[in-house]
Amino acid sequence: MLKNGLAACIGSTVVALLATWLSIMEFLPGWYKEPRIQGEGYSGEFKFSPWALIFGSATGLLILLLWQPRGSVFVDRVCIHQGDERQKFLGVIHMGAFLKRSRKLVVVWDPSYLSRAWCIFELAAFLHSHRDSAKESLVVKPISIAPATFVIHIGGVLLLLFELVLPANDTVFVARIVYVFMWNVVFFFLLRRFWRHVVMAEDQFRNFRWQDTRCHCCSKGHRSEDGSKIMCDRTVLEETIKQWFGSVQALEESVRTEVRELFIRQVTVFPFGYSWMVGTNTYIVWGQLDSFAARLHGGADRYALSVLISTIAWWLLGQVSEGSGPKPYMVDPSNPLIAKLGCPVVYTLIPFL
Repeated sequence: MLKNGLAACIGSTVVALLATWLSIMEFLPGWYKEPRIQGEGYSGEFKFSPWALIFGSATGLLILLLWQPRGSVFVDRVCIHQGDERQKFLGVIHMGAFLKRSRKLVVVWDPSYLSRAWCIFELAAFLHSHRDSAKESLVVKPISIAPATFVIHIGGVLLLLFELVLPANDTVFVARIVYVFMWNVVFFFLLRRFWRHVVMAEDQFRNFRWQDTRCHCCSKGHRSEDGSKIMCDRTVLEETIKQWFGSVQALEESVRTEVRELFIRQVTVFPFGYSWMVGTNTYIVWGQLDSFAARLHGGADRYALSVLISTIAWWLLGQVSEGSGPKPYMVDPSNPLIAKLGCPVVYTLIPFL
């Protein structure tokens, strides 16, 4: 999503616009039905089809999985020699020079991040080389954003298919309500787990100690594949940290205060910023393009135009007001009320109260 998300949103929307034009020109099949919303000038049956939504979703998924972005990538295990101790030491000591040329450091965070010595070392190198712009250049992306994004997106696509494909009767309306309820149960279950991880991370940052970190060599007993003893990576990393920060304790204090504050500020702005909201909700534009095509094909030009304008306005501007999303006290498991209730259904109901 970090590398291919923008390309997926743009490419899928272009394909959805093409499918909309093909539907209006009757190159794609459709069926007539009475929509749920009726009114003067836009009543009766219209020719509906889900092609913009289907083609847009399929294109977005393909681009997300198969698109090959261009750019340089620094991978420590590849760029730092793993066999020669001297070359490895030189690579480690000059890590700051590599990261100094980077505009941003993206931390893909999970609960094990602060226990990895190499992760903390690279974070330290970036902070050392970007002392004046660390707050603007350090970006934290929790790994749990991925399943939440797919649940929102896939659930929303299926909901719009309800509107476009099925008839507008009472049975379908009740089924739609049940579906929305279950969709929210799954989403807020993921949200609940996310906030548990945030609480865990806050505690990890507050009590961070360099001596608690581990490297891959530690899990191998500091032995190479041929059985010979090798130097622990932590020893090399620690010496470099002392050169940069003066002492290991200075790095620990930086992680406990500056990095902790930056992390908490970024991850508690739910749901992860304006661009994330716009990208995740692109499916709404595809679905409404199908409704626009049906109304325009049926002669309800003014209503079709109002649907298109209101959809784009909400998609681009409505996210600003909704960008804060559910407040932390609604879903934070450290809240005594939430912890006491402890039921996924509660997480579904609370945001609607």
